[in-house]
Amino acid sequence: MRTLTMILAAACLAGSFAYAEAEETPRATPPAASADAELSKAPVDWHAVTEALKQGSGAVALFLGTLLLCAMGWGFLAFILAISPNLTERVVKSMHASRLKCFVIGLGGFLFLGSLVQVSGQKLGVVVGPFLIVATAWGLCGVCEDVGRRAWMLTTRDTGRFARLTLGWPVFFFASLTPVVGWFLVFPILAFSGLGAFFIALFSSGSSKPAPRTIP
Repeated sequence: MRTLTMILAAACLAGSFAYAEAEETPRATPPAASADAELSKAPVDWHAVTEALKQGSGAVALFLGTLLLCAMGWGFLAFILAISPNLTERVVKSMHASRLKCFVIGLGGFLFLGSLVQVSGQKLGVVVGPFLIVATAWGLCGVCEDVGRRAWMLTTRDTGRFARLTLGWPVFFFASLTPVVGWFLVFPILAFSGLGAFFIALFSSGSSKPAPRTIP
C-alpha cells in the first residue's frame, strides 16, 4: 500500500511539471492567421485602385454612349419614316426587286458625285455632301425596315413598319460595329445598297402613287 501511494505521488508530480512546461511554451500562430495579419499590415496601392476605377468607368461610359447613339439613330430614322412613308416604301420595294442593282447604282452614284466634287471644287461639295448624307439616311431607313421585316418573319409573324424599324435598326447598328466584318462588309454593302435604292425610288415612275400600309 505504501508503494502504491508513492507511485501515485510521483505520477501527480510528473503531471504538474508537464503542465507547467506546456504553459511556458509559446503557442505557434496558425498559418492562415499570420497570412491575414501580414496582408492587413501591407500598404494599399491607391494608384492601382484609382486606375482600375478609371478603366471601369471608361468602359461603362463607352457602353452607355453606344446605347445612346443607337437610340438617337432610331429616333432619326423613325422621324424619316413618319414624314416620308411613301418614299421609304419605294426604297424597300427597290431593295426587294434587286439588291445587287441597288448596290451597283449606289456605289456608282457615290463615286460619280465624289469625282464631280473633286473636279468642281468645294462649292459643289457644299451641296453634294449634305445630299449624300440625306440620301444615305433615307436609304438606311428602308434597309433597316427590310432587315426588321426579315427578322420578324423568323418568328412566323409580321408586324407594322415601326416595329420592323425598331428591330431592324439595332440589328444593323450592332452588326456594323462588329470588327472587320461589320466595318468592311456589313456597313458598306448595306449603305451603298440603301443609297442606290433611294436613287431608284426617287426617280421611279410610280412616285405619285400612294403606298400601301404594309409590305407583303
